[in-house]
Amino acid sequence: MALPFGIDAFSFIPALGAAGLSFKNWLGLRQGAVIQANNIVSYGLWGISYEGKTNKGLIIPITFSNNGTKSGMVTDIAIKFKSSSGTKDLRIRRKIELKGIPVDKLKSMTYQDYRKNGMLELNPFFPISVGSKEDESVILDCLDLENMIPLDEETMCSITVYYGFNKSTTITFPFNISRDNFEKSTESILWLRN
Repeated sequence: MALPFGIDAFSFIPALGAAGLSFKNWLGLRQGAVIQANNIVSYGLWGISYEGKTNKGLIIPITFSNNGTKSGMVTDIAIKFKSSSGTKDLRIRRKIELKGIPVDKLKSMTYQDYRKNGMLELNPFFPISVGSKEDESVILDCLDLENMIPLDEETMCSITVYYGFNKSTTITFPFNISRDNFEKSTESILWLRN
């Protein structure tokens, strides 16, 4: 059976199906990265005292999962604390990697020991590359110079991850640190489970 322009129907139908499948695959490839930040399981609270002043900070391990068909880049991360008194932003100081330290030793380290012996600073900070269908784990070291980390207050912490072209994803978890816990964190890093 012949179609107009001398096209054979038996050849045309499989070719049309192949073209449709190619178009479907092309649409799938056009979908970019879909990066999700996984739930925060634990975080470390630290404090440093010098010249009569104490600064506090957080160590936050975070894993990014890319469910998309293309690799993607995390371009920025924002950490906010939301409570009845308003919203406060926390500055991320650096991206770090833990050296091979046993967990029992890590629990008793001060932040100064941790900085000297326990971590390796990773540069540049951004972008963070996440391959297609892969996970990438990083540890964020945050410094609180402006008292953004709330103490003795029920609050929510939200971490927004920006990736690709104007895409973002946010995770939120309850956050409550007592002043007593903060005072303990000047002796050694206080690891808290979420």
